[in-house]
Amino acid sequence: RSLSFSISSVPSGAIGPRDNNNNNDLLPRHSLVQPPNVEIDYQKFESEYLVHAISIDRTKVSKATKILRGFTLEERGIQDVVLDETDPEKRKRLILLKRESFAAKTVADFLPEDVRKRLEDEVGISLVSGDGKNDEENEGVVKEHRITLDYKYHTAEYVLKQLLPDGMETPSAFEQVGHVAHVNLREEFLPYKYTIAKVIADKNSRIRTVVNKVGA
Repeated sequence: RSLSFSISSVPSGAIGPRDNNNNNDLLPRHSLVQPPNVEIDYQKFESEYLVHAISIDRTKVSKATKILRGFTLEERGIQDVVLDETDPEKRKRLILLKRESFAAKTVADFLPEDVRKRLEDEVGISLVSGDGKNDEENEGVVKEHRITLDYKYHTAEYVLKQLLPDGMETPSAFEQVGHVAHVNLREEFLPYKYTIAKVIADKNSRIRTVVNKVGA
């Protein structure tokens, strides 16, 4: 979608619009412009990490996740249960464990003994390390799962922190009216106004116009 950027200014001391005697000097002035193309290095925001995951039949996921509560992945915008792509019948799911699980020597070192016992007694699975051989025939196989993050994943505040000079605040706050975002950028932000506008629009799908109010 296209994005426009507007500078809305009201002369100092003006209380409101006045046009008595055809004097329009105190009326708000608007300059709506198509912003220049802002280039963002999207690769800068790409990263990935590995977590341990337990392969389990989809019918047992609900019970297993209740037992594993507090140990599964808790990351904004990332599901802790995903399809096991290695299962040709697409019946199995992967329950993703927290990042800390990968730092442990084995999942058995990460999950307490009582949790492992409940998985065995109540769900009928025993955790085994996957070796790639006949993994699709077994349940409770512990696998590695790669999670990839990109520009779309990160918040506006995080992105602006990476794009603006070190030590500068991240002006990601705005008021929204319909498809218009109203910001109030201080002078030090003005050299980066188009970058700020683009990030705000990228991270808010309804925003089509970003308006900066100055001199109010």
